[in-house]
Amino acid sequence: MDADHDGKLSGKEISAWMQKLGLSTSEKSMLHLMALRDNRKRGSLDFQGFVGLNRDSVPEDETEASNKEASRQKILMEAFEIFDKDHDGLISPKELCRTLEDLGLMDNRQEDSEYVNMIKQNDFDGDGQINFTDFENMMNHKDGKSDKCT
Repeated sequence: MDADHDGKLSGKEISAWMQKLGLSTSEKSMLHLMALRDNRKRGSLDFQGFVGLNRDSVPEDETEASNKEASRQKILMEAFEIFDKDHDGLISPKELCRTLEDLGLMDNRQEDSEYVNMIKQNDFDGDGQINFTDFENMMNHKDGKSDKCT
């Protein structure tokens, strides 16, 4: 995502990736979101700030918490749907492969077994595919099999 390799993400860089993921957002709205995590007021985010965009902050009241959770769920579902190409509610290794290649994150020289292994790391029910609950747990880093050393 860091197109200029400066170790920070600008609103323009994040907006570009959001568009690649099929999510439309303006650079202005991205800068507004970034301001919530840009503690140093630099107009950019370091890695921790970027991670913070994907985690809930402490809400001021119950309504705000409910709105934030609903918004977060919507964003997670939109991200999940980008990978779920056949809209069956599951991400298969083939869908993972196709999406990562479409985004330019992997090349077509990867072995199919690499995508199967990526799925296995976060397939909590062991069915060989990622459902929304698996995806949500992975994004929240809950009980991740990938965090365990064997």
